[in-house]
Parts: sequence; C-alpha cells; structure tokens
Amino acid sequence: MRGSQANAYVAQLETEHNNVRAALAWTLATDNAETALRLSGSLGRFWLIYGHVREGKTWLAKALALGTNTPSPGQAKARMAAGELESVLGDAHAAQTLFEQSLHLYRAINDRQGVAWALSMLGDAFYAQNAYAQARAFYQQSLVLYQTLTDKGGWPIYAHAWAG
Repeated sequence: MRGSQANAYVAQLETEHNNVRAALAWTLATDNAETALRLSGSLGRFWLIYGHVREGKTWLAKALALGTNTPSPGQAKARMAAGELESVLGDAHAAQTLFEQSLHLYRAINDRQGVAWALSMLGDAFYAQNAYAQARAFYQQSLVLYQTLTDKGGWPIYAHAWAG
C-alpha cells in the first residue's frame, strides 16, 4: 500500500470490498488464523484511507482472537494495524498496548523493519498522550534502527524532528 501504485491498489480494494469481506469471513470461518491475521493486518491502511475504521477494528479483533501464542509476522502486523485504527479512534492507550505487543512480536521473529516501525508508532502513541520525553525516546530508537536498514522507506518525516 505504499509506492507509486498505492493509490491504484487501494482504489481496487474499495471496488472489491465485498469480495475482501468474503475472503476475511472465510478465513475466520475456517479457523485459518495466520491467513486471517495476515490479510486483516495488510488491510489496515486501506481501512484508514477509506474510512472503514470501525469495520477494520472488528475484523482485526476477530482475527486476533484466532491467533496462537507462537509469534508470527501475521500477528505482529495485525496488532500494528489494530493499533493504528485505535489511534485514529482516539484511544492512545489501547494503541500503545497493541504497538507494544507488536514490538515484542517483531523482535521475537527478528524483523528489524517491523521493530523500527513499532518503535515509531509507540512514539506516536506517547505523543498523543502528551508524554513527550517517552515519545522522543521511541522516535530516537526508531531512527537509529531505520538508519541501519537497506529499505529506509516508511520512517515518518515528522518523527525526525522529535528524534533529533
């Protein structure tokens, strides 16, 4: 959902929204936890862009309820997406909890890009709670990690001012 084709992909998802819902319902009905987590986690940005925030929150909650105790990319991404939706809905504390869980999972699966992203989002959650010192600390950790990655995309520009 990033890059030069992002708008086209997101628009296509809106056109296929009923099919996306059917696919999500199927993954849940068949207890296909990892597929449900990966699919719902990948749709987080779509739900944000098109204003389907409450619907997305519902799908993510159902997918997360199927999850196992084994750390996986799907679990990490779904918790991150759920945290972003909670942020938009104004619940910074719930978002913080989900971002902390996601950070733990990304660390467990050794996904450095995910760790950097989770640290940045934790910065956002603390910033939203007026906890500026904590926000800055998370932004700084995120920036340091992003600078070591080959793919530098995704680090929020606004966070750079807080990290410095």
